Amino acid sequence: MDPDRHGLISRTAAMSAGYTNTELQRLCARGELIRIVPGMYAQRQLCSTLDPRGMHRLTAIAATSTNAEAAVVSHVSAAVLHGLDLWNTDLDRVHLTTPGGKGRTTSRLHVHSASLPAPFVTVEQGISVTALDRTVVDCARLLDLDHAVVIGDSALR
Repeated sequence: MDPDRHGLISRTAAMSAGYTNTELQRLCARGELIRIVPGMYAQRQLCSTLDPRGMHRLTAIAATSTNAEAAVVSHVSAAVLHGLDLWNTDLDRVHLTTPGGKGRTTSRLHVHSASLPAPFVTVEQGISVTALDRTVVDCARLLDLDHAVVIGDSALR
């Protein structure tokens, strides 16, 4: 099973390589594979080398690849992909924005619902992400002043 360029293995790719659902579950139970989001896995060796920002980045990429809607990485998750400085910022939940529909929140995912005209979206590392200025504004609306200022200052640099 070969991971993609981000280090992710999709369930579809694993099945195409001859693995079964039972084998994937067994690999996860043994700790050889880590389930990042439903249908997306990474090898334990990769996950063990990642810091919280790296793991958040990997989870954001995995979440966009399994989201049926045209998801764009946004808010704090976009700040991570842009490489902006963060100060003690909660990275437990990945933020995505999708056009129309309803937003939703789970323990690891916050989907925001908003239209994003083309100037508000860019591509970082092959992933659709909110543009730098939109990211700063989204973070300022979401975070307290101290955390938002760190991101805004980083974007100005």
